Amino acid sequence: MKEQQHYAVHFYSLLLFSFLMPIYPRFATPFIAIAMLNWLVSGRFKDKLNRLWNPLAIIYSSVYFIHLIGLFYTTNLLEGLRDIETKLTLFLFPLLLFSVRFQDYFIEKRKLLKAFIGGCFVASLYCLICSTYVYFTTGENTFAYVDLSAFLHSHPGYQAMYMAFALLSLIHYQLFSDEEPMFGKKMNFTLGCFFLIMVFLFTSRTVVLGIILLLIITTLFISYKKFGVLKAMGITGISSLMLLGIMWMVPASQMRMKVTIDSFQSESNVKANPNVRIDIWNSALEAIRTNPIIGTGTGDPQDHLMRFYMKNDITKAIASNYNAHNQFLQTTLTLGAIGLILLLLNFVIPIILGFRQSDYLMLMFLFLFIIFSLTESSLEKQQGVLYYAFFNSLLSLGFIYRNQIERGDEV
Repeated sequence: MKEQQHYAVHFYSLLLFSFLMPIYPRFATPFIAIAMLNWLVSGRFKDKLNRLWNPLAIIYSSVYFIHLIGLFYTTNLLEGLRDIETKLTLFLFPLLLFSVRFQDYFIEKRKLLKAFIGGCFVASLYCLICSTYVYFTTGENTFAYVDLSAFLHSHPGYQAMYMAFALLSLIHYQLFSDEEPMFGKKMNFTLGCFFLIMVFLFTSRTVVLGIILLLIITTLFISYKKFGVLKAMGITGISSLMLLGIMWMVPASQMRMKVTIDSFQSESNVKANPNVRIDIWNSALEAIRTNPIIGTGTGDPQDHLMRFYMKNDITKAIASNYNAHNQFLQTTLTLGAIGLILLLLNFVIPIILGFRQSDYLMLMFLFLFIIFSLTESSLEKQQGVLYYAFFNSLLSLGFIYRNQIERGDEV
């Protein structure tokens, strides 16, 4: 195969992965294997390794490699190997994306984002069609939360995050980018409303909160630039009320928000707190104190956490075998303060670069993922790892290509 043919295989493998990820990750993962095999047989390793020798690629891969180190002092090696397999793309996507030179990064990034948006639309439409069929054949309402995402064999939180990022991508190219909008104005508006409704239907409280905050900040920023302070505050206030009204109109979303409010108003215990996250977080903090520097090792965090669930009699967490439900606590429990510092660097450094280069899409992506990671162990499931590893690497490449353009270097 010629170099151009290898590049075509590489790009279209990524394109199909991006499209299939929100529909069903297991359909998407074979295309990572195809891209990796193509990477190996295409040669030019010196050039690839030179491009890979980049601070961002090294930092992003470090989270995976510290999990590998954690295998050396874990007692549950089998579970550790499973975790290493789940997190493999934390290394593979920096390798595949940073080491191969895009022919036109900004155009091809748009295509990959369009493919993802298309996949989100297909996944949502499929769920709605299935729910409609179930309603008319059995009378059962499956239009929200776990019942809706079950048609994709998926966790509703991750599906909500996919829909939210699809919406943010449309907003970025419509309002913040110098490039052309993704689609026409009417199509952007229609798709944006559709994805916003799907976020509310999948009813992940943290994603709903995150997207509302981002939309409010976006409205305030755009209104301020066009109309000044007073009108901006008025427009933002009205928009906020409309968003909250839409959220309150979705019964499942309304119910889950009420549960959250009630859980924080009552004392944190198993009987009074149906959410139990506060009890889980307290148990995770207790578990962390036993191994604060290097953690339990890659395979042991769940076994260690279960001992504290039993000690604190958190029956729901024991029965459901819950993880820490917070990625920062989960990483600290697994790899100690060293692992937490590396994880934080993976967020802090691109945030700083995002502000310097006014890369709003990168900032919105990271803000949404960090918010989600506060209540979910987002890198413990393949859905979260694939999403974060792919888009974090893809969007971070923009920092490199913009710098090269500014210097007049060949990109």
